[in-house]
Amino acid sequence: MTLRGARDEGILIISAYRVCHTIADNPGPFTAFHQQYTAFREKGIEKPDPRQLILTDLTSLISEKRTKGFRPILMMDANEDWVKKSHPGNKLEEFMNDTQLIDPFYEAFKTSPRTYVNGSNRLDYILIDAGLQQAIRRQGYLGNLDANMSDHTICAISISTRRHCFEA
Repeated sequence: MTLRGARDEGILIISAYRVCHTIADNPGPFTAFHQQYTAFREKGIEKPDPRQLILTDLTSLISEKRTKGFRPILMMDANEDWVKKSHPGNKLEEFMNDTQLIDPFYEAFKTSPRTYVNGSNRLDYILIDAGLQQAIRRQGYLGNLDANMSDHTICAISISTRRHCFEA
């Protein structure tokens, strides 16, 4: 979703899911990995890696929208803890650097709380353009199973839309 302001400034809001499996995990036929793998194969990609391809596609989208004046906000189940380096290669941190997105929760609190009931890592994020950081009024995570029937924790952020809050 895109929002455009009066001064021709905009915000790009993205919600994304990154599969947890790679082909080496031998994921089952009814997993999100297999669904995405099949879709990429149908598009002509011979050996797709859905876990990496979403980061590649998001990088392209964010770059394209930035040239049109949009600042991204990415809400994502990334299935990786970039702080604890929970996966080999730490591709999420590389993606954040490539797209110039920051993790405002970590910037503010220097912690990476678990966001998955059956795990010990933070998998869920709201990553933002650094120019939006001063506009943050509140942010945080609810407790596990608070207000939702999911195995993931709800994360939230409140951003002021007042002009002086947006920095270059």
